[in-house]
Amino acid sequence: MENLYSTEKFQKINEIDGLFPFNFILNDGDKLQSEIHGISNENKATYGIYAPFWMPEITLKRSDINQLDVFVLNLISLHKEEKNISIEIRLPPSFYSTSLDILKFILLKHGFKLSNIALWQTLKIKGFECKLSYENSLKYSSRKELKNFSKLYQFNLREIDITDKSAIKASYQIIDLNRRSLGTCLKYSLNYLFNLIAIEPNRIKIFDLIVEDRHVASAICHETRDDILYVAAWGDANHNLNKSPMYIFGSELTEYCIQNKYSYLDFGISSDLRKYTPNLYKFKENIGCFASLQETFYLDLLRL
Repeated sequence: MENLYSTEKFQKINEIDGLFPFNFILNDGDKLQSEIHGISNENKATYGIYAPFWMPEITLKRSDINQLDVFVLNLISLHKEEKNISIEIRLPPSFYSTSLDILKFILLKHGFKLSNIALWQTLKIKGFECKLSYENSLKYSSRKELKNFSKLYQFNLREIDITDKSAIKASYQIIDLNRRSLGTCLKYSLNYLFNLIAIEPNRIKIFDLIVEDRHVASAICHETRDDILYVAAWGDANHNLNKSPMYIFGSELTEYCIQNKYSYLDFGISSDLRKYTPNLYKFKENIGCFASLQETFYLDLLRL
């Protein structure tokens, strides 16, 4: 499956002023070719900077070190010919592909520098037979949160119909209200979400948590790989519950992933070098996530 964030159609729906999508055919070596898509910002070539990450097609297969070396050399040469002044690449954590660590090594070998490092947290689904086995794997304090919430409230997970625009809007608004309560906002508009669904209707999933017949939390998720469900945005709002519903929401999403044979429920970035959020990291750790590193690489072409 081609990575959603690396496609031409994904670049085209960006809604940030001054960004322009581009695409090239790049030689991977041994007469292999990849079509690559990115976004230009003031003559700076970027890959995955305006997305969770970029994952070139060459990493979807078990590429050898020579192919990856040729790929990176040709990428640099192409952007020098295009008179770009820099290249910035945000890659996914290494569990997405066995080729990624080799690609990172090759980038560093050819002069790229690390411009940012993020702590990325993910729940491994394999090994859980049901929701109970997942919950029993958690630390005592997390199990207590789940047990106490279950005693107080009736709840259920609802996957919404992505053709239902009013339901999508309601879910978006819950997450947006959550962000605003934290002094921030969602990074994209409701119209952008509609456009994303239009280009990838089978890979966007939206869930609501219903507590005592009331919609209290939502999650916008993407299938980033056949067996990975990525939580792009989630949050709770508009309720007066005595306890946070997010532990239960995480457990319900985990049960969905168990039933639908996903390998990972991916909660993405918790902190990076520019924004340290230890409480968010701790919460994801409490719901069973393991941590890995996501790296962003930068090359100043004017110095070559």
